[in-house]
Amino acid sequence: PSLTRFLRLLSLDIPLFMLTQAHQQILVGTGQYARRATVAAWRWGARMILVLVLVGAGLSVVGGLLAIVGASVLELSAARWFVRPRLSGATQVHMRTMWSYALPLAVATMSLRLFDKLDLFVLKALGASAAAAGLYGAAQNLTIIPNLVALSVTTLLLSTLSRSLRAGDDAGARALVVNAMRGVLVMFPF
Repeated sequence: PSLTRFLRLLSLDIPLFMLTQAHQQILVGTGQYARRATVAAWRWGARMILVLVLVGAGLSVVGGLLAIVGASVLELSAARWFVRPRLSGATQVHMRTMWSYALPLAVATMSLRLFDKLDLFVLKALGASAAAAGLYGAAQNLTIIPNLVALSVTTLLLSTLSRSLRAGDDAGARALVVNAMRGVLVMFPF
């Protein structure tokens, strides 16, 4: 209960973050990678400065949370500077098409998150010691490196591949896929 006001303050960041992510995906989809990076730089730069200023002014935890929300506002402003999609006016057909893609992806994502740490619980349920579970968890943390690489490359890879296929550049798309698979093999030891 003592964290309620902090969580309410931080909850303001959720719609701002999601709206900014939508803008950033539009920038990536249109090939404006430098602008997308600029938008992200605004977030992290503003967040650092706002944390230093607000926490330094004596606002403590509230200052840190306000810095997070403020950085999201500045990031959204920077994203809107580069791309201004309409925020309303979607037709029923567009919404149906969006949900036909989004709903299965949302279910898949929730399923993956649900089973993400299931193996650790099973290991402990099968009688492994706390030390063995700790070592297993530490080994799992080593997979953070390829996960971060995959997270950062996936959006760029998919948008570039889509653009290549839309432009009719089948050879370029094929080369991109081959290189992506080679990248997976390079990350395999991790």
